[in-house]
Amino acid sequence: MQLYGKTDKARIQSLLQLVGLKDKQHIALGKLTPSEQRRFHLALAAAQRPKLCGLF
Repeated sequence: MQLYGKTDKARIQSLLQLVGLKDKQHIALGKLTPSEQRRFHLALAAAQRPKLCGLF
C-alpha cells in the first residue's frame, strides 16, 4: 500500500487477518506457499478498494 501512498495500518492488518496471513506478515513473499501467495495477492488487490470486487 505504500506504493500507492496509503499506509492505513488498521486496513492492512484487517486484510491480512481476512486472508489468514496476519501471522506471516514479516515473511518474504517468495517463502510463502503458492496458496499463501495467492491469498496475499487477493489482499493486495482488495487494499486498493476496487469497485469490481465487492467483497471487501
